[in-house]
Amino acid sequence: MALKPVKVTMADHEPVVATLVTAGVGLAVMIEDEALVYREAGQVAVWDEIVGTVDLNFIYDRRRAKEAIIGAAVDAVKTVWAD
Repeated sequence: MALKPVKVTMADHEPVVATLVTAGVGLAVMIEDEALVYREAGQVAVWDEIVGTVDLNFIYDRRRAKEAIIGAAVDAVKTVWAD
């Protein structure tokens, strides 16, 4: 059986996501540390089973690639996301 959501909302502001979830409006993929805070407060249930991965992307304006701040950000992302 394939289930599909009736409505889909996308938000990149974690408090908005948390508000929707704690209001019982739906489900969300959240940053684990933040989700655990809501769980400890008894506001949400967290499904701990790992069922897959989520691809993350880091994007920036190619025209700014030689700027020091962009270079530092790229280096930091490479360090953190290194396999």
